[in-house]
Amino acid sequence: MRLYHGSNVSVPHPRILSDRRAMDFGSGFYLTSDRSQAIKWTQIKTRRTGIGKTMVSVFQMDDKSFNKLSILFFLEPDKGWLAYVSANRRDKYRTDDFDIVIGPVANDRTMPTINLYLRGYGY
Repeated sequence: MRLYHGSNVSVPHPRILSDRRAMDFGSGFYLTSDRSQAIKWTQIKTRRTGIGKTMVSVFQMDDKSFNKLSILFFLEPDKGWLAYVSANRRDKYRTDDFDIVIGPVANDRTMPTINLYLRGYGY
């Protein structure tokens, strides 16, 4: 499986950075199977930081490797996904039981729902 990482720098070897940012799936190394999404993230990251240039790093993962990993898989942005993303964004999720989290990331359409949820309608 080919996976992409969009950034403002080249990333030849993935590293997990624990930088305390409120990310959808917590601290980690974010990849996508959608090249166009990676390109979009390169533009966002480069614009936010004002340094570097748009770079898409490509990684190949053997499908058999997934059998050895603990994976949390969200098929869609449902109630469980909302609770998980909201907990991570509030830094309230406190377990590292999963090697990989797969699922949709929040975007302009989902952010209003997440913001309502964070204001007290859940987790």
